[in-house]
Amino acid sequence: MAPYYRFSRWDGTQLLSDAADAALLNEFLDDALARGDIEASLRSVTRRGAHPRGEDVDVQGVDDMLRQLRQQRQEILRKHDPGGILDDLRNKLAEVISTEREGIQNRLAAAESAVRNPPDNLDPDTARRLAERLREMAQRSEATLDALPHDLGGAVRELNSYEFMEPEAQRLFDELKQLIQQQFVDRQFSDLTETLRNSAPQDMQAAAQMMRELNELLRRHIRGDDDPGFDEFMERWGNAFGDSPPQDIGQLIDRLQSQAAQAQSLMNSLTPDQRQQLQDLIAGLLDDPEMARQMAELQANLDTLRVGGELGRQFRFSGNEPLAMQDALDVMERLNRMDALEDDLKRTLYGGGSLDGIDTDAVRDMLGEDAETSLESLRHLAERAVEEGLLRTGESGAHEFTARGIRKIGEKALTEIFGYLRRTYSGRHNIRLNGQGGEPTETTRPYHYGDEFNIDLRRTLQAAVMRGGKSVPVRLEPDDFQTHETEELAQASTVLMIDLSLSMAMRGNFVMAKKVALALDTLIRTRFSRDNLYVVGFSTYAREMKPETLAYLSWDEFEPYTNIQHGLTVARKLLARHTGNKQIIMISDGEPTAHLESGRLFLQYPPSPRTIQETLKEVARTTRSGISINTFMLEQSAFLIDFIDRLTRINKGRVFYTSAERLGEYVVVDYYRSRRRSLIS
Repeated sequence: MAPYYRFSRWDGTQLLSDAADAALLNEFLDDALARGDIEASLRSVTRRGAHPRGEDVDVQGVDDMLRQLRQQRQEILRKHDPGGILDDLRNKLAEVISTEREGIQNRLAAAESAVRNPPDNLDPDTARRLAERLREMAQRSEATLDALPHDLGGAVRELNSYEFMEPEAQRLFDELKQLIQQQFVDRQFSDLTETLRNSAPQDMQAAAQMMRELNELLRRHIRGDDDPGFDEFMERWGNAFGDSPPQDIGQLIDRLQSQAAQAQSLMNSLTPDQRQQLQDLIAGLLDDPEMARQMAELQANLDTLRVGGELGRQFRFSGNEPLAMQDALDVMERLNRMDALEDDLKRTLYGGGSLDGIDTDAVRDMLGEDAETSLESLRHLAERAVEEGLLRTGESGAHEFTARGIRKIGEKALTEIFGYLRRTYSGRHNIRLNGQGGEPTETTRPYHYGDEFNIDLRRTLQAAVMRGGKSVPVRLEPDDFQTHETEELAQASTVLMIDLSLSMAMRGNFVMAKKVALALDTLIRTRFSRDNLYVVGFSTYAREMKPETLAYLSWDEFEPYTNIQHGLTVARKLLARHTGNKQIIMISDGEPTAHLESGRLFLQYPPSPRTIQETLKEVARTTRSGISINTFMLEQSAFLIDFIDRLTRINKGRVFYTSAERLGEYVVVDYYRSRRRSLIS
């Protein structure tokens, strides 16, 4: 039964890919054309993204994301000075001390005033005694303030046991302690300290027990115990970890280390003196010695369990804008997230990691919504290529080109080559692609599969009416179609010989030669379907390349020799199967440096006269077989020109000295023009 098709009005929603997907697919096809390795091309496009010129679309690659991350990090490091947190804390401490001193003086002044003018409810002797006692307290307080250590941590420790005379100073000091507690200690272990802060005094003993059991759990894990007791610990203390508690000990360690990393990064990014001051300051604020010891042990356990570097990275700041403590820790958190994202992106590039492991939220927060959209497009590149019919999954599980994918690559190569001609060399070649085959004649014949679809509509309808009568609608059947006769086509058989030696890649000539092969294959299959095209690759040896493998074609990385003789031998045997016009199109950039003699390989560089002689003998055999050799040479050394001149005198073919950029112009268009001449002759 014939297939049944339904068509609907196009409304713009039937596009298979959006602009980003289309740009990535085009980039992938271009890369695959040059590289010949699907997986390598997918990785390459993932790395580079797509930035088509003149189009309102830009897809960031992993390299772009890494570059943007590094730029943002450098801007932060060049701007800020984390050491400013100590200055900020000193200023806050200085405010506490000045407020206390001012309060003391105000109280003394009030007491002296009361001695001079006692209030109604206070007799003069009592006022004098109170004033004297206040002066003694003020002297002790001033002495304590005068004797405060110069280091920040020591000063805070002394004030922690100091009895303030001024309530406002006490309030400011409590705020300072709370700031350090919340912004530094709490952020290291936010899950646990939240529980501790909300615990009633009678529950603090249980909280301390939780910390002891946590440290014991981590110690058993460090020793390598098969069952360190994670399930039992979570059953007792799981409510300390919020609504989404860790599901295994690995998640528990990751969460605790992540929370501790910001504060540790700040410590690591300070100078040794600044670090010591801050550590002394924090130690002086932990009121419970046992809890302080457990917190220190937890920090040590997490440091032992770290993988891949320090717990909390060191950042080298060079700016002069001071940071308050809260701002400094926010900056450290952002820098650590940047570094974690950078590690994930680099793992994708260099470690064979998957884009699925990249944190989408981190990409959006760090790099913006455009980067997030690009990441999603990159993740689905291979999937989109499969959906578009360009790739399929082979039996081995690896991707391979479909027939449509290979055709698309050939069409891109053909379009690029002819498009280049239109832009740069318009008028120099006849590149009109209207029509196919010979000139139409007045006669018609029944259409056969493979013929050009040049239908004579009048005679086709007449045949249908003669068969089915005068009823309407007129129903067409395949046998009704009549096509215009054209002048007899002259069948042509061509071998495209491509130099695959290492020099072609080193000199930048290989990619264009491959594009020409694909374009010529596409041109012949679509415009001259009765012609024959073979591709022969040659380096140290020559071999036939099947059309379906052209998309995978690559140079011979470890073969520096050029065996033109063997290439001509293989080409001559292929063309011996056919009659009519036969030609070899040879693309190379070097003189022959290898040949076969009595089945044995002979190699020599610089070229041996013996190799030149054997190669020219094969040229003569090819010429006697009625095969013309058209040579496109991409280098112009004196030795090479002499060899090509001798080849041309024997074969009477044509030779063009050209460049990789203009190779397509000569090969494809010359074939097309030559083919047209053969059709109308």
